[in-house]
Amino acid sequence: MFSRSLMVLTVALSVISCTTDYSEIQSPDFITTIYADTPRTSFDETDGSVSWLAGDKLALLYCQDDNIISRHNGTATSQTDGMTGEFEAVLNGTPEPPATSICRFYALYPRKSFISAEGNRIHCSMPTVQNASAASYDTDAAVLYGISEAVAGAVPENVSMSFRHIAAYGAIDIIPPASMASSAEPVYVTITAELPLAGGFSFDIDGNGLSTETNIGKSLRINFTGHEPSARFACIPTDLSGTPVTVTFSTSVGICSKTFTPERLKFVAGRTSRFTVNMSECTLGPQIGDVLWSDDFETALPTAATAGKADTVLGEYDPAAEGSSCRLFGNADRSGLVYTGSYAMFTEYTDTSDPRFDGVVFAHKGSSDGFIAIENIPVYSLSAVELVFGTNASSCSITAGYDGVYSSAKLNVASEGGSMCRTTIDLPAGTKTLSLRISGNSKLMRRFDNFTLLAAE
Repeated sequence: MFSRSLMVLTVALSVISCTTDYSEIQSPDFITTIYADTPRTSFDETDGSVSWLAGDKLALLYCQDDNIISRHNGTATSQTDGMTGEFEAVLNGTPEPPATSICRFYALYPRKSFISAEGNRIHCSMPTVQNASAASYDTDAAVLYGISEAVAGAVPENVSMSFRHIAAYGAIDIIPPASMASSAEPVYVTITAELPLAGGFSFDIDGNGLSTETNIGKSLRINFTGHEPSARFACIPTDLSGTPVTVTFSTSVGICSKTFTPERLKFVAGRTSRFTVNMSECTLGPQIGDVLWSDDFETALPTAATAGKADTVLGEYDPAAEGSSCRLFGNADRSGLVYTGSYAMFTEYTDTSDPRFDGVVFAHKGSSDGFIAIENIPVYSLSAVELVFGTNASSCSITAGYDGVYSSAKLNVASEGGSMCRTTIDLPAGTKTLSLRISGNSKLMRRFDNFTLLAAE
C-alpha cells in the first residue's frame, strides 16, 4: 500500500477552464498528491495568463517497461485554483514493479477524453460538438498529454511532468450575411470536410503516431456562447489545404452554408489556425422545425355574409399590411403572398366548441367548388414541409402548387383530436414557393384557422 506522496507537473498553456465532473475510482488502493508548478486551464485574454481551476481532472496512466498497465489507471483532480495547482491522484490498485522494470506515469487532459489503453497505445475521443467563444475554446476538446520521468523498480513519486498538445486549434470568424438583422444572434457554426476533424483517435505512449478511429467525425459543430460570430475550437491535427470545406452558419433568424476549397488551411498540434469565412452574399434560410409561415387571420376584416360567391373572397385581408397576423420565416417580405378562394370568406365565430378557433377564420362553402388558397409561401428549396391547422371539417383535401404550378394530385387529411390537422408535404427538388388549396368535406360552412407551416427536411 502506498501512502500519500507528491508529484510535480510542469505545464504552460493558454486555454479555458473545465468544470465537467468525472466519477472517482471506488475504494482506491493508491493515493497521492500532484503539484503543478505552472498554469493549465483558465485563460485570460487580456494578458495571456492562465491558471488551474479546482476540479480539473487528468487521466493518470501507469506504464511499466513501455507497456501501460491498465488495471492501475487512475485520476488526478485539481484541489486548488491558481497558477500553481495541487492535484490529488488516485490509482486503482497498488503497482508492485520488479526491481528491473522502468516505470512512468502518463497523464491525459481532460480526463473525459480518455477511452482506453493497451500496450503502448492510448485511445481518446474529441467531441464533435463544442461550446466556445471568440476568446477561448472548449477544454473538453483540448487534449493534452504529459509524461513523467522514468524510475527504475518503483512507482514514480515527486516527479516533474511536462505536457504537450495533442489537439490542434482553430479560430473561425464569420462575416455574416448582409441581410442579417443587427439584433440577430449567432447560434452555431458547423465545419464539414472530407478529412476527420473530431471523434475517436489514438496515439502511442510517446505522443506520436496519431491515427483516427472508425467513429471519426468529419463534421465539427461549435456552439457560440457570445454575441459575435467568432469562435475558437479544438480539432484533430489535419491538413485541409486543397480540400473542399463546407461552413454552415446558424443564427436566431436562419441558416446558410458556403463551400470553398482553401489554398492553405492546416491544423497543427498546439497551434491555432485562424481563418475568415465571408458569407455576406449568402441568404439565410430555415432549418428543421423553423416556422416558414403562420396565420390566424385575426387582423382580417370579416364579412357578415353567410354564403360566399364563386371565385370570390368576401371580407378584406392584406397579409403584407403592417400589424398583420401573417408571419413569414425571418420576417421576410409578405407582399408576394396571395390569399384567394371560391365561395370563400373571412368571417368571425364566437361560439365554437374549441376556443382556439374563436375569432376571425378563413372559410368556404361548397364541397365541390368551395376552397380557400394561400399562394407563394417561400420554402427555400426544402425537401419537405409540415402543415398544421385547425378546422371544423372531419377531413379535407389539399392540392399543392410548386412555384406557381398546381399538382393534379390531392392529399386527403383527417383531423386529429382537438380538430387539428397535420400532414407532411414532400417538395420537388429546388422548390422556391408553395401554394395550398384546401377544401372541406361537405357543403356546410367549413372554416380553417391557426395555420403553421414548418420546415421538415
